[in-house]
Amino acid sequence: MGKTEKGAVWLDEKFLSAYEYWQFWRNIDDRDVVKFLKMFTDLDVNEIEKLKKKNVNDLKIILANETTYLLHGKEAAKNSE
Repeated sequence: MGKTEKGAVWLDEKFLSAYEYWQFWRNIDDRDVVKFLKMFTDLDVNEIEKLKKKNVNDLKIILANETTYLLHGKEAAKNSE
């Protein structure tokens, strides 16, 4: 990310909608999914280890849902998916 606001991940919905926030997490690099599940969600590490067997795109959806849920709530996460 450069020095501009474009591309920034805002936590305030006035600057970045719940959907755009969800999309940010959905589009992260495949190599970072498991690491980010551990860092940015409340999922138990044992649960994450079990989930690692899933397709990477399924893991990205779980990551996007969990992070959006934490910031914007369950309904926003569901609607964003």
